[in-house]
Amino acid sequence: MFNQYFGYFLLKKGLLTNEQLYDAFALERSVRPKVGVLAIDAGLLSAAQVEEVHSLQHRMDKKFGEIAIIQGYLTQEQLENLLTAQKVRRLSLSQAVIDRGYLSLSQLETALEAYRRESNLSSEQLTALHSGDYDTAARAFIDFSRAGVEANLLYHYVALMLRNIMRFVGEEPTIDPGAPAVEGWLMAQNMTGASDLYTGLVMDEQVLVELARRYSGEVISQADALAKDSVAEFLNENNGLFVVNMSDLTLEYELQPPVIAENPFAAPVDKVFRIPLRLSFGQADLYVALK
Repeated sequence: MFNQYFGYFLLKKGLLTNEQLYDAFALERSVRPKVGVLAIDAGLLSAAQVEEVHSLQHRMDKKFGEIAIIQGYLTQEQLENLLTAQKVRRLSLSQAVIDRGYLSLSQLETALEAYRRESNLSSEQLTALHSGDYDTAARAFIDFSRAGVEANLLYHYVALMLRNIMRFVGEEPTIDPGAPAVEGWLMAQNMTGASDLYTGLVMDEQVLVELARRYSGEVISQADALAKDSVAEFLNENNGLFVVNMSDLTLEYELQPPVIAENPFAAPVDKVFRIPLRLSFGQADLYVALK
């Protein structure tokens, strides 16, 4: 996760072009095998077991390794060994930038120091970015103080959305508070309960098509009904997991049918929050509001 935030910092500072940044991202990701692949390679899980764990992730808000342990497929020690192997085999963005010759070592050092200084992140928050802690990252980049006592619920929702983009779309999203709002298609869904929750995703057609293609696994090349339904289903799946999580906390919510429209996000409340999410293929705006 740190790589994404640092990468966009380099872009904003003019140290990398868009093409250089996405090339470095592609190189960095190309040597990061997923835990399931590593488990198969190590002879710890079969392909069928890996597929089963992936399927369970659509119903449980848990990491691959956590579910594998619950199912009795891995021990805690085996999982830790796999995670270590994953880190060792992962090429960091900094190394990718150096390998491509986009920055010198001294330029990289200066940029890292500037990022730590200008981001105003605590050592705990920087550690969270390095470890992929989406809950802490959400609190580091979003201010939900206007939501009062219900701010924690919104932080939980956003962190879940970030995790599910990673799980089901294969992207590590970054929160970019200064990004201007995007216009395009809106996928919205309300949840009724003690505090009604209004949610929505807004994106242009290019992002819509790519998000739909990655989530559905279908051949999608235009912003047609299949593309819109696929993204709406992604939002519905995320919100379904949120409802399950809230139920575990004795907070009951009921999902309403998703709505697809071209209109801007609207909710019958004053406290509407927009969270710009940067992806390698564009920006999507996540909207949340509480009643």
